[in-house]
Amino acid sequence: MCLLVNQPASTVFTEDFIADVYSKNSDGFGVMYAEHGKIHVYKCLPTNAKDMYEFYQAHAEGRDCVWHARMQTHGDIDMDNCHPYKVTDDIWLAHNGILSTGNQSDKTKSDTWHYIRDYLRPMLEDNPDFAFHPSFADIVGKHISTSNKFVLMDNSGRMA
Repeated sequence: MCLLVNQPASTVFTEDFIADVYSKNSDGFGVMYAEHGKIHVYKCLPTNAKDMYEFYQAHAEGRDCVWHARMQTHGDIDMDNCHPYKVTDDIWLAHNGILSTGNQSDKTKSDTWHYIRDYLRPMLEDNPDFAFHPSFADIVGKHISTSNKFVLMDNSGRMA
């Protein structure tokens, strides 16, 4: 399963830790954080543990951020299936778990891609603030079950 980390700026992961992450989750690595009213998203397909660690240092180390290390379950191994994913112009999402909600329509895309297209984007396009309302967490939480975790972040740094 993927690894999803909500990292406080004071947390620093060692090169050995990131190498261990790579050994289990080498199918994509992505970071998101908000700064000055803008969300920053960086993704890579590391070719080795050193690549992942250098990417981590450049984009995550010392930041309040969310990062995701992918282990392929659905969809191709490519940048399109690397987390975080754009939900709306100002909201991005990273996911840990396995969803089974309509993945057959395009097997090149991940389960997360399908869930965003089929469920989250229609709910949030016209009302992105709904992502940060307790009702949204309740609805989505019941739908995806306790074996899945999402982190949504907007351009101001709010997270759900």
